Amino acid sequence: MSFINFIEQVKKQNGVLLLPHPYEGHPKNLIETIAKSVDIIETYNPRCTSDQDSRAKVLAKKLNKPEFFGSDAHLPSELLNVVVYLEGEASEEGLKHAILNNKMKLLRSEKVYVRNITLSQFIKSFKQKKFSI
Repeated sequence: MSFINFIEQVKKQNGVLLLPHPYEGHPKNLIETIAKSVDIIETYNPRCTSDQDSRAKVLAKKLNKPEFFGSDAHLPSELLNVVVYLEGEASEEGLKHAILNNKMKLLRSEKVYVRNITLSQFIKSFKQKKFSI
């Protein structure tokens, strides 16, 4: 499925498009094009550098997109690295409304240790059988 077709299908189904960690893992020449097509931009990710987060925040402001704060937890110990508060009613629609209207507040943010990133990549390689001793 093409990128444009994917965007159309999500919109047709009343879905929400999030650009996670814009400056990590995406083609540099397509970041702004992708960002223009999404509804929300992740501006804080514990696995990204502070510089990448800052650039994502600038991008979200430039394109007038709501900000999203994700934990990107790969290990159980990382689950509380990000804690957010969402204003609004506790329902699927309330959640969607809060996120799309910038009603998400970052209460706790803690960057992931490099050793955790290394460990999660090791586990991923092992599961995919791309690891040898």
